[in-house]
Amino acid sequence: MAFIKYLVAIFATAVPATLANPDCSPTGAGTCTLTIWGDKAMESIANPPWFPILRDRMDWKHAVISNNACEDISGDVKPYQGYAMDSQLPYTVVFERLSPYGNYNSFRFCYAGSCYDGGAACEIRSQTGDYWETNYCRRAFDC
Repeated sequence: MAFIKYLVAIFATAVPATLANPDCSPTGAGTCTLTIWGDKAMESIANPPWFPILRDRMDWKHAVISNNACEDISGDVKPYQGYAMDSQLPYTVVFERLSPYGNYNSFRFCYAGSCYDGGAACEIRSQTGDYWETNYCRRAFDC
């Protein structure tokens, strides 16, 4: 019985508290990653029955902060422009620009007095239906 307790103790300390984020690439010390993703859909901006006018809209649904080992250090939140995101970091990440329209890959956030605008690695992953796609973006930042 003591041997089993010993094995459990070894495995319990060897397993990380959170699983690594698969949408993150490990970085160096002092660098974290913000990953955001959402679904793109067509939205009707005028709805006369004979001629609907549609435009793309990005519904940002998730944001996660990961440390340099890609372990999640924040909760999974629904981001929006102006949102201050809490995490295990000493300061919040503030979304200064996160538009549902236009260039979805162009977003801006700030952390600890530094702002990050552009430079995000984004990719579209298709989802069911002709008008639904999932856009994943990640951006490393000094933390």
